[in-house]
Amino acid sequence: MYEEAQNIFKYLPIEPGDENLYIQHLWGAFEAVNEKDEPIRAFSILPFHLLFMLAVQYKVYRISAHFQEEYLTKLNTCNLYDTGHKQVLANNPPLPDSSGNVPSSCSVRNLSFIPEGRLFDFLRIAGVEDGIISKSKELVEIRSTYAHANGNIEENIDARIDDYLELLQAIQPHIHSVNNAVQQWSSELVPGEYPLDDFFQERFLFSQFSPLDFGDTIPELLETEDIHFEQWEQIINKGLELAYDQTILTLHDIAENDPDESKQFNATRILDENGEKE
Repeated sequence: MYEEAQNIFKYLPIEPGDENLYIQHLWGAFEAVNEKDEPIRAFSILPFHLLFMLAVQYKVYRISAHFQEEYLTKLNTCNLYDTGHKQVLANNPPLPDSSGNVPSSCSVRNLSFIPEGRLFDFLRIAGVEDGIISKSKELVEIRSTYAHANGNIEENIDARIDDYLELLQAIQPHIHSVNNAVQQWSSELVPGEYPLDDFFQERFLFSQFSPLDFGDTIPELLETEDIHFEQWEQIINKGLELAYDQTILTLHDIAENDPDESKQFNATRILDENGEKE
């Protein structure tokens, strides 16, 4: 189950920036406790729950920028523990100013001001179904049963981790259009710029995309006008590194449908090299 639990990083930022230490803190706590025998091991569900909540906050953070009006409307109906937090959250959507910079006051951390159960309501803005939202809220309620000094212990941590990961997997497809809307990387690719290591690092840090968020953008990046072959291939290699399944699907589509015979040939070649040729 430890290997399965590592899938949480598919939903956390590739370049976390200021949140890197916090993510290391939570994952390190999970690792240290999870290797113990029961009943100690069961306590590792608490840091894992916080990693799950942080992953959801990143989704809502991006939603708040793409659907700002809907986000503000829902925020106005949300009862917060501190009324002063509402103004902080109203100014929190990460929208670039005229210079292309997001205000330093904006942070995914601010979304923790929203009560955990209510945070999932913001996912409806992106079309997440009520059933998924209800199951997510149930996990918050379950966590509350053993996050207090009441003698309760999580009885099946492996099943609970599966629940968290299955919900993130169900939420992710609804963020696809949001990811493509908030990134303009295809227009920022400079013909001939190679290698793209600095390009990726800067944009991963700015966007705080997770590996699966990046996977959503690969088809559009590969369709960039005047893209050079070296750039095209490096985008694919980065995709295979971070979002393997999504990249393979994109390569199959190129191999079967792209009007550019050169791209078809190279997509087929890469699929073959990775043992994915049908």
